[in-house]
Amino acid sequence: MYKRQIDKLLQDSIDYKGLRLDVNVLEINTFIQQLTEDWQKSVTGEKEIKLQVNVQMENTRIRADAYHLSRAIRNLLENAWKYSDDQVQIDITCRRIGRYVEISVKDNGQGIDKSELKNVFKRNYRIVKGGNRKVKGYGLGLSYVRMIARAHGGKVWVESEWGKGCNFVIRIKI
Repeated sequence: MYKRQIDKLLQDSIDYKGLRLDVNVLEINTFIQQLTEDWQKSVTGEKEIKLQVNVQMENTRIRADAYHLSRAIRNLLENAWKYSDDQVQIDITCRRIGRYVEISVKDNGQGIDKSELKNVFKRNYRIVKGGNRKVKGYGLGLSYVRMIARAHGGKVWVESEWGKGCNFVIRIKI
């Protein structure tokens, strides 16, 4: 199963200008709730996960590709899980900022050194500091998240400090 996910991600890792989105109207509260429930069920019991979802808006609808947006958010959840110790705390916050929706995925993992923040969304980039090399990967996940955010008329960024976890924020147009 993992190999199929990698193959699909590699297929999808083209430039966002060449990506064809299947855009539909999504009710963001329901979308995020279902996504997080499904993801939490799929994670193995190796680590204790405390997942908190805080949607700060009601009945907000967005025009988005549910498949790609859910894969981007799942990628952030997977990273939070992979790069955290045995006690994983993930906070997802959704809020409306003008004509945008922000989806924030904050974790209590090892964080990212400030010197590497500018590179984390580059294709094939892997963080050097810490035990990151123990975690397998190709350095495509965050570049995919950036591609999906851009394809939806938005952007993504990260706030982090080494040893203090990460907060990834996806902002997309409503």
